[in-house]
Amino acid sequence: MLSSASTAGLHLLPNSVCISGGSLFAGWMMKRYAHYKAMNMIFGILPFFAAVLMTQMREDSNQAHLWLTIMPLGFGNAVVLQTMYIALVSNLPESQMAVGTGFVQLLRGLGQVGGLAAASAIFQSRLNTELHAKFPGGNEELIRKIQHSARLVANLPPDTQRLARDAYAASLKSVFILAASASFLAYITRLPIPDKNLEDTRPIGSMESDNDVSSSASDTSSNFEEIRDDEDKIVRPRRLFS
Repeated sequence: MLSSASTAGLHLLPNSVCISGGSLFAGWMMKRYAHYKAMNMIFGILPFFAAVLMTQMREDSNQAHLWLTIMPLGFGNAVVLQTMYIALVSNLPESQMAVGTGFVQLLRGLGQVGGLAAASAIFQSRLNTELHAKFPGGNEELIRKIQHSARLVANLPPDTQRLARDAYAASLKSVFILAASASFLAYITRLPIPDKNLEDTRPIGSMESDNDVSSSASDTSSNFEEIRDDEDKIVRPRRLFS
């Protein structure tokens, strides 16, 4: 759309707001209902629908489509990340907690890097194909410059600019299709994850400490009863003599 970098950055602002709101919402819902599976299944499909809507973006799309489509993506992903982390922690034994949480961060980082690399590869491959199809026997130097600099498109002649913009639009659509496919695959993968009542999941250490406290309390009460019995034995003879 030949928008400026600041305008493009503003279009990401609703996504950032929804990520923060989705994280808070997920934490509040898990605290209130003590479950995570249903919330993950309901809100975890939102990134797929958002990516599908992104594939339908065009230059003449209305402003609501251009600004609000990314919001379900950020909100749904935030809910998924929080609920899946709690699901992992609630199903891991205490001895494996550190290893499990470490692997979460590792795999999340690998997924981000791998996803970015795959999206970039698909974008460049599709852009190269589209440009060569729209400029048959054209200037290879021009095609190379268009591939490596989107800013150059705004300075092209109108006819050439139109072809370059169409090539970019087709390439971006391929990236959004990849995002939709990955989101749907991730949703299917999460289906077998078991649900658990979070109120019943407490660390073993805390349960042992509670048992220690209860046992110590019972010991203390029994000691008080023994002292009370000893006092009664001493007090009763005194009453007889009085």
